[in-house]
Amino acid sequence: MNSKTKIIASVFIFLIFVFCQVFAFDADITLPPDAVKVGEKTEDFGPIKSLTGFYETSLNKDRLNSFYNRELVRDGWQKKGEGAFIKDKKIMVIICETSKNKAGKTEFLVTLSNIPPKEEFLAMYKESPESLPYLPIYPGSIQIYLLRLQGEVESAYETESSIEDIAFFYKTGMLKYGWSPDYDFKIPDQWTDKEGIGLNFYKPSGETCLIKISSSEGFQRLEQNTENNQKPVKNVIAVKYREY
Repeated sequence: MNSKTKIIASVFIFLIFVFCQVFAFDADITLPPDAVKVGEKTEDFGPIKSLTGFYETSLNKDRLNSFYNRELVRDGWQKKGEGAFIKDKKIMVIICETSKNKAGKTEFLVTLSNIPPKEEFLAMYKESPESLPYLPIYPGSIQIYLLRLQGEVESAYETESSIEDIAFFYKTGMLKYGWSPDYDFKIPDQWTDKEGIGLNFYKPSGETCLIKISSSEGFQRLEQNTENNQKPVKNVIAVKYREY
């Protein structure tokens, strides 16, 4: 596995956990005894195939999280972050509301996605990144991938510039695109690498743009990039843009 392949595969798997993507649902996944299905939707974005199931239960958020932490680990799933689990080349995420609805039920979704073959992401690797109408592209960066989803776009870039230089570029550059900084933004618990910086921007229209700048050393790697004394890419820029 060459250096480029390792970066793409490892960065993609890590970013799934960072952003808690909406994935897909598997019919034989364990549910709370009183869970009632209220809807579902299917989505295909890039190489990821997904089906999401929406549910209600009398359990509160803490009890629901305890249920899944216990039952999914028992079924052979490995926990990879808050509400995120992995097994057999699939990733499952559980997201639930913090408070109950008017009927006294907790609403939650259960999703599970396939982990796409690395070859499909190699096709999105571009030395000259695609231009985007809502985001300045960091000069000299290389596009790792770009996924156009329903109502949002996710992309990642690699560069040898310092985290501080990249952060300054986006703090100033995003203003020219009509964005306002979200000073109340807090870095999610999933972002455990100490060298990372999170920037969040918004527009009155409801659009949001989350930018995560992190050392490539902080990503979960499929293999250690030490073959032939190859030097890993210094930093990765992960972007999540939402239209609403």
